[in-house]
Amino acid sequence: MFFEKELISLRILGVVELKQSPVSHGTSGRKFDALSFRFSSDVQLKTDAQTHCMQDNTVAFVPAGITYTRSGSHDDLIAVHFDMQDEAEYDVETLRPRNAAAMRELFCRLLACWKSRETGYQYQCTAILYEILALCRRQTGQEQTRDRIQPSVDYLEQNWNQPDVNIGDAARQSFMSEVYFRKLFKARFGVSPLKYLVQLRVQKAADLMQTGYYTLKEIAFLCGYRDYKYFSVEFKRLMGCTPSEFAAKFH
Repeated sequence: MFFEKELISLRILGVVELKQSPVSHGTSGRKFDALSFRFSSDVQLKTDAQTHCMQDNTVAFVPAGITYTRSGSHDDLIAVHFDMQDEAEYDVETLRPRNAAAMRELFCRLLACWKSRETGYQYQCTAILYEILALCRRQTGQEQTRDRIQPSVDYLEQNWNQPDVNIGDAARQSFMSEVYFRKLFKARFGVSPLKYLVQLRVQKAADLMQTGYYTLKEIAFLCGYRDYKYFSVEFKRLMGCTPSEFAAKFH
């Protein structure tokens, strides 16, 4: 897939701004690839394979040689046309950037740079386009990480209260080594899987303390701790007070 490529060699042919209303357009056999950002759009881009809805703040890649129709009430976009030295086969792809403002600013910079025709503008435009592609790749990489380890995350969140739950078992839910799982988990959550598990247990314990239904030792056991002293140490490290001090605030 285009947005998941790590490195693409390309040559920019042009950067254009389009504001069309209404839109009714078809093309086939186009000789260049295109990457666009929609500021405002309700266009549907239909290929032989599927229909893509070009909503506001959508980044779209349309490969060379593809046949499609484009129709809707309006389409306000900036598009960059380029040659790509890549033998892979691509279809139309769309991406909704998490940081739409940053993506919008990059496309506007790209258009302004292309229009300037200042010495070295082609190098500068290429650099901006690579910034755009890097932003897209980071987002798809984060989404891939989330999807890959989600079975393990679900496992931890469903078994946090089991004393024998361990990170190795969690990693196996996603069919990966414990070392690799720890790496991907830390990249997504910013903490290790073990710290995440401890945080879950301590937060659940704090919630139970506020009910007044259980003793502190019962709460420790319900939250997966066989050793109350160890539970107390973990609780204080995260909450800044002992379990008894915390419980006293509510009773």
